Amino acid sequence: MPRTRKHIKPPPDQSKDLKYAKALKDRAAALAVLQLVLKDKDGSTMRAWLRHFDYNYDKQISYNEFMAGMQRIGYQGYPDDLFRRIDVDKNDELTLEEIDPGASKVWMKFRIWCSKMFTDAEDMIQQLNNTSAGDLQQNVLGRDAFCKGLQRLGWDGGDEIEIFDCLDVIDEQAITVANLNWLTVDRKKQQRKEKILQEALQKKIYQAKEKQEIARQMKSFRTFLKKRFSSMCRACRSLDMDGSMFVQKHELFKAAREWCWQGDVRLLWKGLDKDNSGITSIQEIDSQSAEQLAKFKQQCTDKFGSAVETFRALDVLKLGKLRAPQFIEGCQVHGFTKVNKALFLGLDFRNNKYITEQDVQFLDTWRCPSYLTAKPSDETAKQFKAALLRIYPSYLKAWRLLLDRDGSNAVGWEEFESAAKRIHFKGDVAGAWRSFDADISGTISLREIDAPTWQVLADFKTWADEEFGSVKAAFKVLDQDNSGDFTPREWRKATASLFSLLLTPMVKA
Repeated sequence: MPRTRKHIKPPPDQSKDLKYAKALKDRAAALAVLQLVLKDKDGSTMRAWLRHFDYNYDKQISYNEFMAGMQRIGYQGYPDDLFRRIDVDKNDELTLEEIDPGASKVWMKFRIWCSKMFTDAEDMIQQLNNTSAGDLQQNVLGRDAFCKGLQRLGWDGGDEIEIFDCLDVIDEQAITVANLNWLTVDRKKQQRKEKILQEALQKKIYQAKEKQEIARQMKSFRTFLKKRFSSMCRACRSLDMDGSMFVQKHELFKAAREWCWQGDVRLLWKGLDKDNSGITSIQEIDSQSAEQLAKFKQQCTDKFGSAVETFRALDVLKLGKLRAPQFIEGCQVHGFTKVNKALFLGLDFRNNKYITEQDVQFLDTWRCPSYLTAKPSDETAKQFKAALLRIYPSYLKAWRLLLDRDGSNAVGWEEFESAAKRIHFKGDVAGAWRSFDADISGTISLREIDAPTWQVLADFKTWADEEFGSVKAAFKVLDQDNSGDFTPREWRKATASLFSLLLTPMVKA
């Protein structure tokens, strides 16, 4: 269970922090100096990076590696000062992505392509040379053969000469297996990724089939209820055996058995009980019926004080019972709206052809969610969103830390109402909810709170699904130390180059 935060403080806005703004400006100046130094030394930042800094090809360098590299290239300035100015986030490490994003993208794309194309360094040289095993030239690769080989095998990233010169770290005009030891590590990662991808795809296929079957079972059950009871309102009341306006698991299973429904009750319940709480509300079974009952309850309270008193006022002949025509006409005389035969059938769920005082008592004890009788308020919804951004730096933070605290990707009314209280929102909470929950589904998603934020996550999920099979599988691949979590530093290291390479087109879209 998530820990309760007793007090919510707005996070500091670093963009408005003068010291932070100055640090960013200073960082940009330091990066310009470093880029100039590297290009003067070796013609490009990528070549200098691979020749003098990132000896183990792990895509980042420590403070000590930076200092040693700057000494090797003969830098006459103050490398310590340069490093500290660039390392604004105090990670004590730098990446090629930070120094030259364009070069990092080319380098990472090349490494990913090689890990998919070749089994090992020997295979890479052999294929690029277009030679067979045993050929004397198979362990040495010249520039011309390298460039032509890449084009022949379908490399479309360009910069072939630049990449060759970066790999030829000691200017031998040739590449050997020793220059490609990074491929062994990348290949193992690729194989691990492919294995996890296959496992994730199999699981995803099963989940997709189950989701499709759940939807089919729910549609089948609703069709069955309409046919059996003529009114979904009556069907809901028949399921709710104790008048609580909630249906428990055993109630649903018992009803399905007694009514001889031939569907899969287990999957049906899984579709209704999304939070695995063991109960589901009437509004989750049929939102329109719940709304009709809620509005009738509200009108009873407004006009006569309660549903029981309303019944007594309508029972002018004092017979203790009301038939459909008398009930509907009596309600209309008193100005009730949305009172029809479907509502009467819901109240007369035992099919007595009349209702009694006892048949409406449940409305007086029902703690009806206020949103069922509220009118949508787009203005209040905007105010609620503004309240979120006064406390959280983004809608995503607000969604994860305040609204969707259980990570279900759906927020129910109770969660929304609780969130409003926690941020001391004083507006029309129910009206805001109805604005977000336009289809009266009983839940809202991040997409309904802020579509652009949802789109960023959707793009990330699309990338993870296509590359790894699922977000969970992507996590397993990127979690190199198998710790089960990421620090911000580890996340940047794992995704900085790879994610920017693969996701940039989707973000732009």
